[in-house]
Amino acid sequence: MFFGMARFVDSPKELWESIAWASSIRCSSGQYGYYPNTTEPVFPSDLVRFKCNDTQCLCQTMTQKPHLGQIVAFGRDFRTYREHSSPEGSIVLKVQRFQLINQFLSRPTYQNLTLDPPPHSREFIMLDDTIDVVPEELIERLTDITVYFDYAFRSSVQLPSDRSTDSLSPNEHI
Repeated sequence: MFFGMARFVDSPKELWESIAWASSIRCSSGQYGYYPNTTEPVFPSDLVRFKCNDTQCLCQTMTQKPHLGQIVAFGRDFRTYREHSSPEGSIVLKVQRFQLINQFLSRPTYQNLTLDPPPHSREFIMLDDTIDVVPEELIERLTDITVYFDYAFRSSVQLPSDRSTDSLSPNEHI
């Protein structure tokens, strides 16, 4: 029986080589990635800032803030080709990127798309097609802004906990 965090490999065959294992803290047997210079573990669903593996990206400079994203999985990387320079077997995190919706809509494919209602200027969208594999030392916990997830946009169901963010200042939330 296998105990421990998931393993990312070239040709997954075992359950512990799957995203199901990598996205669950219950399967990791108490083994986790950690935020740099802390003893605080990183869990799937944590919101983070991170530097991607593209050496040409502006996030690698001090003039651009790191990317924003949500941890979707964690494990040890045993793949033959790795996007990062960490050694084989190092702990990596799979991070799903957020992008400001106005930046997303400026892509040629979406330039003529009209949204109703129009998006808020600080509204972000999760990118399904962009999952970064990042060594644990290149992330930091997102603590300086409040994030609200819209799980029921335009839903006919109104929950007691639903609230409008219209009264918040533009810099208070994303």
